[in-house]
Amino acid sequence: MKDVVRYSEAFKLRLVEDVANGKYQSLDEARRRNGIRGGSTLRTCQIIK
Repeated sequence: MKDVVRYSEAFKLRLVEDVANGKYQSLDEARRRNGIRGGSTLRTCQIIK
């Protein structure tokens, strides 16, 4: 069984803001550089923001 990793809303929002501010070129880059395996983790957070 796979381990489920939960990220705090503050962490996800910070990454989305970093993308908006140009620190990362895309959500996928932010996800990869921070070791987030799920592709929808940041996309969902972006929609909520």
